[in-house]
Amino acid sequence: MNNFSPFIHLFKTLDNFYIYDVNTNRIIKVEEYVYHYLEYILAGKSANIEKTGLNISEEEILKASYKIKTLQEHGLLSNKRGKKIQHHLDRYLEGILSSCMENLILQVTQACNLRCKYCTYSGDYLNRPHGALSMPEGIAKKAIDFFIAHSSETPRPAFGFYGGEPFLNFELIKTLVPYIKKKMRGKQFIFNITTNGTLLNEEIITFLATHNVSLMVSLDGPKEVHDLNRCYGSGKGSYDQVMKNIELAKEIAPEYANKHIMFSSVFTKEISFCSLTKFFTDFNAIKEPYVIASTPSKFYLKENQKEKVKNLVYDDDLNYETFKFFLSKLGRLPESDVSNLLKTWEEQDRASMEEKRMEEMELPDILHPGGPCAPGVRRLFVNIKGELYPCERVSESSSTCHIGSLETGIDIHKAKKIMNIGRLTENECLNCWAVKFCGSCVASADNGETLDKKLKLSYCKDFIANAEGKLIKYCTFKEFNIPTEKQSEMIPFLFIN
Repeated sequence: MNNFSPFIHLFKTLDNFYIYDVNTNRIIKVEEYVYHYLEYILAGKSANIEKTGLNISEEEILKASYKIKTLQEHGLLSNKRGKKIQHHLDRYLEGILSSCMENLILQVTQACNLRCKYCTYSGDYLNRPHGALSMPEGIAKKAIDFFIAHSSETPRPAFGFYGGEPFLNFELIKTLVPYIKKKMRGKQFIFNITTNGTLLNEEIITFLATHNVSLMVSLDGPKEVHDLNRCYGSGKGSYDQVMKNIELAKEIAPEYANKHIMFSSVFTKEISFCSLTKFFTDFNAIKEPYVIASTPSKFYLKENQKEKVKNLVYDDDLNYETFKFFLSKLGRLPESDVSNLLKTWEEQDRASMEEKRMEEMELPDILHPGGPCAPGVRRLFVNIKGELYPCERVSESSSTCHIGSLETGIDIHKAKKIMNIGRLTENECLNCWAVKFCGSCVASADNGETLDKKLKLSYCKDFIANAEGKLIKYCTFKEFNIPTEKQSEMIPFLFIN
């Protein structure tokens, strides 16, 4: 056992103890004494029985030592680390960008009729402030042509209209939708728009319904909650207008409204999760509304604004709703009593865990944390000037995230640098047990001017805590034999007697 330093992570549920083996990506259920023995070793202390100082019997220490050797014989508890950080798509990126782009997001205008307090264009972030400029038709059509030429292998590409508030430039949208349909004749594709919902009217709703445009409406909950942050420049809340327009959509095009209108809710620390749950449970305007929940962005915040989102905790209501979700999966509570918001979160988390739980022999020598996507592939954001960015969530003011233009195309070297953001913290990433579960991307390292190693590392604690939380939930569900929507073929636990 000398120099024994396995690349593992120890965690426990309410009743059981586990090892996450980083090399094989397996989860091993073990006895408590084995857990504590490994815990002692990982703390850098001697593995010699006489020097452990553990509060377990000598017999248990011997048994723990034996079980560890048995696990090693099964190819587990290796101390191997990767040798190099490099994204798995690095050598293929140029080819993928040539024909596999998935989503085009057009910034049809920088203008917005609201002044939401947590908006990334509010002045609190390292980004441009609200503007008044709109995208010229020529640039928009050039962006569409560029995207179509680079998405020939994508089964169902998506075209999105973004702002500001995109319906401030509805005339352009009315021109572009038929243009896209003509260009994509005979092919499958998707239209989507993100809106604050205040400008919807009969003409717009009829147009959206006619062309099956998916609509994501920003709605944070009941009036007293929504109007806290989503307000006009005068300070007046926008809730009443949004709800009036949703009712109008339901009246004009009920089938469209129920199938194609979704909602985006931003949670802040002032909001009770239960109030949001109750609001969308009792929501009558749209039947069984689909809601995507998020929190204000922590990335790009100016230093003097970081206290605003420092403690994004929604009180004990969130834990209570999670408990109800668990009970529903055990058949002890009707699913109708569970928050749709939480249900979406939890099912996405569980599906993500299944995807990441494929068994391996050992860590490859070359690897990369799981956060970054291929810039320009999953979401290509084109601003009003025709400049290209990896997605709409990065700062438009950042030279680091500016990856090209419609004139020059994508700068493959800049795109690869962004995709390989893990190289910035290579040593730390190679030695992190959560490397496969990491959600860190370029936004966590971009300080507006350059890629900042210290800034990127400052987010690691949250990403690691999130990864452990997902492992605990995953194992808790497995303990109660609760199936996921998508079951992996691997054996989740290894039992050795």
